[in-house]
Formats: sequence, C-alpha cells, structure tokens
Amino acid sequence: MNRIAERINSAVLLFSCGKDSICLFHLLQRYDIKIIPVYFYTVPNLKIRMDIINHYEKRFKTEIIQFPHPAAIDFIRSGRRMNFGDAEKFARKKTGETWLLSGIRKNDSFSRRGMIAGSDNGIDYKQKKAYPIMNWTDKEVMFYIKQNKLPLPVDYRHGVKHEFNTLTVEFLNFLKHHYPDDFKRCLKIYPFLEIKLKRAEMYE
Repeated sequence: MNRIAERINSAVLLFSCGKDSICLFHLLQRYDIKIIPVYFYTVPNLKIRMDIINHYEKRFKTEIIQFPHPAAIDFIRSGRRMNFGDAEKFARKKTGETWLLSGIRKNDSFSRRGMIAGSDNGIDYKQKKAYPIMNWTDKEVMFYIKQNKLPLPVDYRHGVKHEFNTLTVEFLNFLKHHYPDDFKRCLKIYPFLEIKLKRAEMYE
C-alpha cells in the first residue's frame, strides 16, 4: 500500500459490495489517495445491495458512483456472464481516472492469479492497475473485516457465494425467499431468468 500510495494520487476503486472490495475500501482510508468508488449494477436499486452501499457512503462520507454494467445488453439477450474488461474501460471513461484499484487476490482463482502475475509487487504499470491486498488470504480478509466492524451484504451471512454482478441460481433463489421485491425486479428486467430457475430445478 505504501508503494501504491507513493505512485498513485487518485484512482477508481472497483467496488462490488463483496468482502474484498469492502476490506480494501476501508484500508484505503488510511492513505492520501483520492478514491472514486464505482459500482456496476446488473439490476438497479436492489435493496440487498443498496443497504450496503448506503452504509459505506455514510461511513466514508463519499458517493459510490453507480453505472449500469456496459455489457448488460448482452446479458439481456443471452444471459451470458459479464465482461469485466468492459466494466474497467467504462469506469475509466466516465470518471476520467487512469488508475484502477481492485481487491482481487491471488488465491481467488487461477485466472486471477494469472492477471496479477504480470504486476510489479501488486502494481501493473502497463495496465494502470493495482492490487493492494493480492497476497491476503480469506482468513486475513475476514479477520480485518471483523476487527474493524465492517458489515457485509446480508447474503454473505447466509453462505451465498458472491460473484461480481452475476445473477446465479443460488443468488436468485435467495432473493426469492428473503427479498421478494428484489426478485421481482430482476425478473422484470430479465424475464428469461425464470426459465433459468425452472431448468435448474429439473436437474436438482
């Protein structure tokens, strides 16, 4: 973080409402870096996400800028997974910032380990990206969150796997039983999701 703070004066923080981005958001408050947190939504104004966004806006006295995901039109057409690269380009264009800060870590997945591998101790000068907590483990992230009393989205407490703006069957079923209004909002925008859920039920 000290190396990053020496080289970066301002940056976009890709804020997904997940534990890693929440952890990083809090950690960055200790450094003299102008942070512009950006949240990309697949479905706007879901209460399950707005609760956590509103909390951290008040806690850190800043606005978390919200944009529709640039690849959402493809999701509407086919239900395919979001393109993370599209979101990064969009964030740079809309905020005018060059650098991006991300909470991804090496042990998240092989693909993320590969993304980080080209960086210089967490700073990728070519891609203008930095990964401050890249070497942290899940236990270290959760310890930091507990130590600093950082609330997580409610779905975490129910063991729902968090993925960046991906409407998984598990997440949709959680909404259906605990946030019915959010569930209806998802189906209104993406009607095909109901077929996706019925298909999943057939293979259970």
